[in-house]
Amino acid sequence: MDNRRTLKALQDSVPKDLVQLTLSTEDVEGAECMPDVLFLLNVSQEHKLALLHGRSTKLLGYTASNEHLGIGPLEAMACRLPVLAVDSGGPKETVSDTRTGFLVPPDPERWAQSIRNILAMDDQQRRQMGDAGRDRVLELFSTEVMAKHFERAIRDILSPVRQTDLWLEQGFFHLLAFIFVPFLTIWVGTWKFM
Repeated sequence: MDNRRTLKALQDSVPKDLVQLTLSTEDVEGAECMPDVLFLLNVSQEHKLALLHGRSTKLLGYTASNEHLGIGPLEAMACRLPVLAVDSGGPKETVSDTRTGFLVPPDPERWAQSIRNILAMDDQQRRQMGDAGRDRVLELFSTEVMAKHFERAIRDILSPVRQTDLWLEQGFFHLLAFIFVPFLTIWVGTWKFM
């Protein structure tokens, strides 16, 4: 419901002299006009990649607040696009402020200034920021890196425990056995005779 209100507010904010069009994924292929502003709902992977790699695409604006991780900034950085994101939640982990993009409070004036700053960059500056973003994705968030982290976590869980931990663990199991075995014997014995 919040997304519908946001979309309605965006549509209402478009000046009346601009042509705006809202399309769902199924409508995109049949669109006949070239609007000044285009709202796309439920973008397919194919369309997303076309937009991220588009010649006129200069940045990804990521407005989600308190998002757990947010795949959008990672996808944009993988495509060598600078990212402008709200400075909360996942983007604080994924976006390196001023290196791979900008983390900005959810303030319209600050966002407008940040967009102007990115658009004012020359191609080399924007390419440098985009390359840094791709390097960051490959270094920290690639499938291989995530698999290594997962494997390390499993190994840590399965690694031999320290002697003090082992003693505590064995002591706990002895206590549990001392209480549980007689209870189980009585319970099973009771059921046997019923």
